[in-house]
Amino acid sequence: MMARQSLLPRWMHRLYAKFRGYFWLPCPICGRPFGGHEKGGTLLRDVFNGWMVCRGCTDEAERRNRRNGFIPPPWRRISPIGPTA
Repeated sequence: MMARQSLLPRWMHRLYAKFRGYFWLPCPICGRPFGGHEKGGTLLRDVFNGWMVCRGCTDEAERRNRRNGFIPPPWRRISPIGPTA
């Protein structure tokens, strides 16, 4: 059983997604349905495309992205101010 990720029941999230025009699809990692209005991570398919994942799978998506080489190491990341170190 997955840990609860919201105080609201899933049917309320589903209604909100439907009436506000957001998607309601299964997470590509765990298969749990979630809406486009819910904050979550991204499982990258390539440098420019990816799938949104549910909040519970954000860490797993980041691990897979790192394993596939899509996230640069910290010393190569660019901050909004400019290159770091």
